[in-house]
Amino acid sequence: MKTFKVSQKLKQVTYAYIVCQLLTKDERKPLARLFCDLNGQQDGRLSSSDVQQAFTTYFANTLDEHEIQKMFSLIDMSGSG
Repeated sequence: MKTFKVSQKLKQVTYAYIVCQLLTKDERKPLARLFCDLNGQQDGRLSSSDVQQAFTTYFANTLDEHEIQKMFSLIDMSGSG
């Protein structure tokens, strides 16, 4: 289990590093602002309710709970939701 946690953390750090290397500072600024806007609880994490609200606000579209859970299962590396 300890190895699994280390592996997951390594993936997260690797992805963060890649994003930081591919985007310029000017490209990251609007993404950071958008993330802050979407992060309703201001805890540094997007919850399923944050994602639901974002789809409603930005795309005038709602996702059902099944669609959100499917999305989260694909991207939630830590399993924290």
